[in-house]
Amino acid sequence: MTMQIEQVWENIMNLWEQTPQEYRIVFTFVGAVFALLNCFIGYRLRKVWGCLLGLAAGGAGGTAAGYRILGDWTLALAAGAGCALILCLLAWVFYKLGVFVMCTGLVYFMAITMLDSPSLMTHLIVLVIGVFAGTLALGYERQMVIAITAFCGGIGGMGLLLAIAGVDSMAAQILLGLVLAVFGALVQALPYRNSSRAWNSEKESEMEAPKKTAPKKTVPKKSKPKKDHFDAEDYDDEDLEEIYEARKKERQKLYERAEASAGYGRRQGERIDLDNLNRELSKEIRKIYNDENTTQDN
Repeated sequence: MTMQIEQVWENIMNLWEQTPQEYRIVFTFVGAVFALLNCFIGYRLRKVWGCLLGLAAGGAGGTAAGYRILGDWTLALAAGAGCALILCLLAWVFYKLGVFVMCTGLVYFMAITMLDSPSLMTHLIVLVIGVFAGTLALGYERQMVIAITAFCGGIGGMGLLLAIAGVDSMAAQILLGLVLAVFGALVQALPYRNSSRAWNSEKESEMEAPKKTAPKKTVPKKSKPKKDHFDAEDYDDEDLEEIYEARKKERQKLYERAEASAGYGRRQGERIDLDNLNRELSKEIRKIYNDENTTQDN
């Protein structure tokens, strides 16, 4: 099994070495663009990356398994294409599966590309680490996806850019890649940080609003002795508010009644007798007050 994996990897590397320099530069530049997109907007494109990584993982796994079982490269490639299509569709339909595949694949491919001639045990250890990161992303999706996409995109993109420039330095790739990864993580997390602050401030304002407009507790009314005259000092605020509302209603009724009878009871241009209106209003208020006291005594 180890010999077969190493043979597949050597065939891929030999195919890459046989590719003309112009095409390799184009492929490297396209890979750098995808890596930088992953670094800065990886969380927004998580569904697309999940499908692409599902396609790659399904193709690689299906091809290796097909060659292991069938022993023919043509059938192995056909099996790899079928597995790639199935895993890609599953990653697109099932969102959580896509997040898991994306995080696992990014961590695995990034670690493998940074190692020199990894053994089968190294592949298994890196795969376990990738599965752990993918599982952790199911519970902390936003944090893990932003961190993984920024880290892998930053280091991978910087490595591809240095390869285009002809610089072969692992230390420079890691150092500059980490700086780029931190910047990419901040760019990805900034909109969600602002939206969370706005949401928290909105919730706080909603929680404080009822406190400001909370209704006053109703105090039970005390029975008052029956009087024949109106005295404002004997009433509390609620009684005065009720009397005020009743007075407004009675004033409106009397005014409407006077306006309705204006054409019958007075000549054109004659003003309404305000003294008579106030006397009638006082009688109505006393009547309301006497009826209320009678109800409370009963």
